[in-house]
This record gives sequence, structure tokens and C-alpha cells, in this order.
Amino acid sequence: MGMSLTTTPDDVLRSVYEGVALSLADCGDHLGMTGDLVVSSGGFRSDLICEVLADVTGRSVVRQSAPETGARGAAVLALTVAGRYDTVEDAAAAMTCSFECFDPHPERGRIYRAVAEVYFESRVAIRPVWPSMREIRNMKEADSVN
Repeated sequence: MGMSLTTTPDDVLRSVYEGVALSLADCGDHLGMTGDLVVSSGGFRSDLICEVLADVTGRSVVRQSAPETGARGAAVLALTVAGRYDTVEDAAAAMTCSFECFDPHPERGRIYRAVAEVYFESRVAIRPVWPSMREIRNMKEADSVN
């Protein structure tokens, strides 16, 4: 929404990042999540998405260097159960990684609070057309199967 002939590829990328951040912030708010946001891998390798997420949520974003954090968690538990380490804390400490913190910027946060209001208003306004969008998506999916 809001794109024009002057929209650049960089603008499009930033808008995707902002949309992801706004959606994550909304989910976090609905779940009552508090504290720092810990992220890793994937799109979060980008400093920009981490900065945008911090500014949108007003919370620090902590990016860890370790890839596959879910698998690393399973490995920590396996190492503990196998008796290689006495505690989960010891096993986790053996698999240390580095962290980088992105703190929210107050001025950008103020701007993003205004953006968030428009984002939520837009989402509510477009809700009546969701069934039609779903029908079109289903038609496309059915066409790709044939």
C-alpha cells in the first residue's frame, strides 16, 4: 500500500521488512510477550530488519550468531540426557555463540508508532475483501495443479 511510480527497489525491501516487523509486534502484543526479542539466522542476518524490528517494537533485538537454534537446543538436551554434561546450563554454555544487540531508536520509534496505527487501520479496512482474495488464491492454486 502507498507505492507509486517513484517507489524504488530499496523502498519495496524496506516495506517488506516493516510489514514483517509490524506483524511480529502485533503477534507479540497479543501474546503478552515482554523483554528482549532474540533472533537468529534467515532474514535476521540483515542489520536493517533487526533495526526496524527494534524501532517498531520499542524493544531490544538480540541477534545470536548460532545457526539452527532449534537444532542447537535439541543438541543441548541430548548432550545432557546422554550424560556428557551434568546440567542443561553446562551443555548450553559449551555451545556458546556471540550476540549483537539492536536497541530501539526513540525518534524512529515515534514515527513507527504512527505507521503502526495506519497499518492496523488498513488491516481492519481490508478485512471485508479477504474472502474474495482467498477465492482468487484458491483459483490460482487449482490452476497450478492442473
